[in-house]
Amino acid sequence: MTKGVSTLSILFLLTRAALADSVCEFPPPRPLKAHPRSVSASEQQMAPHRVRLSRERLEDIRRAYESDANAGDSYQEQSDAEYKTLGIFQRQTACNQTRNVLALKVRERIGENPNVSQAFGALKAMVVMGMHSEDEYRDIEKRYGTALKAFFREVNATDQAVADEARLIRERCLREEKQQRSQFAAPTTGDRQQAADLRKKMQEMKARGDIAGMMQMAQQHQGAAKGDTAKQATTEMNRDLWPLWSQCLQDMHAAAYRTRLEYSAVKE
Repeated sequence: MTKGVSTLSILFLLTRAALADSVCEFPPPRPLKAHPRSVSASEQQMAPHRVRLSRERLEDIRRAYESDANAGDSYQEQSDAEYKTLGIFQRQTACNQTRNVLALKVRERIGENPNVSQAFGALKAMVVMGMHSEDEYRDIEKRYGTALKAFFREVNATDQAVADEARLIRERCLREEKQQRSQFAAPTTGDRQQAADLRKKMQEMKARGDIAGMMQMAQQHQGAAKGDTAKQATTEMNRDLWPLWSQCLQDMHAAAYRTRLEYSAVKE
């Protein structure tokens, strides 16, 4: 009998422990206050905007949260080829167990943003072609170089979707570049006078019945026109687009953010 009671007691204790494990839940992460002056990473993100961007460095954000930390908060940093990452963890206890839960992940770029890199590449090509100097390029790098390691907001695009703002700026500049390269110079007064003289000569030959002379003049004019077209095309390829791409980088720099913050829970 004693043995039976002992067995039942053990089964009861095991069952109670199993039930306790099944209903034991850790609380959700404690909401962190959104970092001051950070903004929503996307125009289509709903409040409370858990993914945000900031112009402050990762180290500055860490110091800000360390100054307002709770007991048990911990910090982990790691790096790879693309990003330096900071994890802020909260310590939680439930059912005699303790765990660290991620409350905030902060990322800072190490690799270059491809959209910004292509804009700098357009200026570098003009330096290689001898159209501008290395000093001019270094001056642009000094003014706008931080955009190379930046994050950008996702903003509303024309197709009602969201798109990276740096990509939209680059695509706008590519359209403007194509437009500028395709614009041939307007005919000058000399060009118009030359065309008028040619028409007059052709009319005089027609009046004399000099068909052979008309054909020869037309062929000469066609050959010259082809040469002018080729020369004009070369001129268009060498068009100085430094102001366009400098403005492109200025716009990217104005829209750039240094860090990306991903909250598990946030209060604004």
